[in-house]
Amino acid sequence: MGSQAKLLRSFTRVEPQTLSFVIFAGCFLISMAVLVVSAGSLVSLPSREFNLSHDPRRHRRCSFLPVSAGASKRKLIFGCFCSEFVAVSSHGSSCFWGPRKSRSSSPTPSVEDIEHLVRKRQVFQILYHVETDFHTALPKFKRAVDGTNGNEEPQRKPLCDTSDRRADICDMEGDVRVRASSSSIFFVTSSDRNFSELQESWRIKPHPRKGDHAALSRLTEMSVGYLSAYEEDVPKCDVKSSVPAIIFATGGYAGNFFHETTDLVVPLYITSHKFGGEVQFLISDMLPWWIAKYDLLLKKLSHYEIIDFNRDPLVRCYPRVIVGITFHKDMSIDPARSGGVTMFDFGQFIRSAYSLERETAIVLGEKQEKKPRLVIISRKRTRKFSNVDEISRMAEWQGFEPVIAEIKKNQSLGEFARVVNSCDAMLGVHGAGLTNLIFLPTNAVVIQVVPLGGLETYCWSDYGVPALEMKMRYLQYSISVTESSLVDRYGITDPAITNPQAILAQKDGWRNWTSIYFFNQDVRLDVGRFSSILVHARQLLRQ
Repeated sequence: MGSQAKLLRSFTRVEPQTLSFVIFAGCFLISMAVLVVSAGSLVSLPSREFNLSHDPRRHRRCSFLPVSAGASKRKLIFGCFCSEFVAVSSHGSSCFWGPRKSRSSSPTPSVEDIEHLVRKRQVFQILYHVETDFHTALPKFKRAVDGTNGNEEPQRKPLCDTSDRRADICDMEGDVRVRASSSSIFFVTSSDRNFSELQESWRIKPHPRKGDHAALSRLTEMSVGYLSAYEEDVPKCDVKSSVPAIIFATGGYAGNFFHETTDLVVPLYITSHKFGGEVQFLISDMLPWWIAKYDLLLKKLSHYEIIDFNRDPLVRCYPRVIVGITFHKDMSIDPARSGGVTMFDFGQFIRSAYSLERETAIVLGEKQEKKPRLVIISRKRTRKFSNVDEISRMAEWQGFEPVIAEIKKNQSLGEFARVVNSCDAMLGVHGAGLTNLIFLPTNAVVIQVVPLGGLETYCWSDYGVPALEMKMRYLQYSISVTESSLVDRYGITDPAITNPQAILAQKDGWRNWTSIYFFNQDVRLDVGRFSSILVHARQLLRQ
């Protein structure tokens, strides 16, 4: 009793500050010990990262290591590798080692049994007797979990390809779920992808004007990513489809026939023609007038109902989904990237979709009485012919039947396509109207008039190359200074007339250049100078 009192008196002499410090330090050490013990189940360990620097046999303790990202982001599959036993736990909260009899009286499972259970996700607590060492056991479990040889990571193709200059494309095949209400597309996977892979996602605007803020600013951005089949929040299918789906957006520069064709119609054909109509379109930012205008083309490419992506409340499930449409180059198809499909095939598709009768242009002979028809694209605003009647008379004098045409306000595209298809040659100033060449028959002649401004390269790439790729003949006529209306506005010695490139070099050069040469210039053809072009066109129709 005296010793207890003495101890009590000695304890009371301890400074309160010292006592507080001792209590704090004790609590801190206890807390750290708890954290260390529970770290295996609380800390998100990087999957498939194995530290082989410690020999479990030498230390006589288990190495708690992740084998796979497993069933979901919340439920990892871990392997505990010991000197004598390997335990696999699906909850990642415990590791077992020691004599086998202390853990279970059941027979030791075989490697095949463990591989089966791992693949079926039925692993809970399995003890496996390791006849060899840790380094030999590890590859067996890696092979069981991810199907590899235990030494190499499987190479997987990302869902989305963002490397192209003009378009981002996501192509998913398997269990794909589209939840349009959140602008989300999920690739649902039950395979053993590691945690970082499951976190990958992409933000896509499915329109081939990538990088063009003015064209894409109002379009819907979509999220594309992985989702584990074992997640609780996997969206359930409201509609299950047996055919693939293509998701794309209208908008952009819709309203301009050239951009509607080169940005949407040709890329949609490249992406969807291989399905032979067995594909469904989900269209975001859908313009009703655009759907009505291209109704015949859309029905030719898809035999299924078009889904308005932005107004669809359902979760739709598909065996394959492509987000975005493939762009090669303006008004052109690269056969090396399309499986051999060409612009000539596209032309045949157009004629079939619009039921156009003429496949080939007229072939003039020695005693040919029928005149070839020349469609003259008459523009009402910029870059229009200011002497179209004079041009028409000259064409008739050269042996053509002139047809002055511009699509009327209430005229359908199909009706105008039949007018163009009935002709053997086309004449027009550089502009969207020349896009109607896609309706011409094979071997027709396309004549493009190049206005002032150094536009020859643009004219050639926009319409010259496509015409030749569609197996037509192509002629290009560059006007003289006196054939441009800009002479009356600026005078013949102004840099706008003598040196158009100098306009580009100025501040706001591109804006000024397009304003002058695209939006404020008309053409008055010198019919005497131009007549030789029509002579050449007739010669081409004889071949």
